[in-house]
Amino acid sequence: ANVTIGGSIINDGVIDVGGDYAIHVDGASIAVGLVNQGAITGALEGMVIDENSVIGAGVHNAAGGQISVEQYGIRVSDNASVGANGDGVAIGNAGDITVTADGVRVESATLDGNVVNSGSIVAGARGMIFSSDTSLASLINDGTIDAGDTGIEMRSGTQVTGDIIHRGTI
Repeated sequence: ANVTIGGSIINDGVIDVGGDYAIHVDGASIAVGLVNQGAITGALEGMVIDENSVIGAGVHNAAGGQISVEQYGIRVSDNASVGANGDGVAIGNAGDITVTADGVRVESATLDGNVVNSGSIVAGARGMIFSSDTSLASLINDGTIDAGDTGIEMRSGTQVTGDIIHRGTI
């Protein structure tokens, strides 16, 4: 796909789909950010950014935002690049993510900012997982992560250039 969006994609409503993805950014460029302030349900995956996509100012499940899907709440992969918003956040969850697999999954991606959870992640497998040639600034958990397997998993190939800070509950 060759799509360029000069602003943001913002969900303030309800996305209830029975397919693979509720929101899928595939090989696209979004100048500002991708924000969920509403509800995402029914899909296999919630917010997916992959295939060399570029997001300028982060991927956010904002306060009041709800993602309740089967596999991954937020996935950034396949050489995608995500910049930070004005607060330095590349991936942020201030809302609620409920999934059967991984809440936030990042693999083979560049995050030019922090990953911050100040909301709630309930995951059947991992709350957050980072792997395979992934880089990020810092990882901050000020919220709650309730995971069936691992709260936060860092696999081989992950580079954190800043700090890992935990002040919440895992």
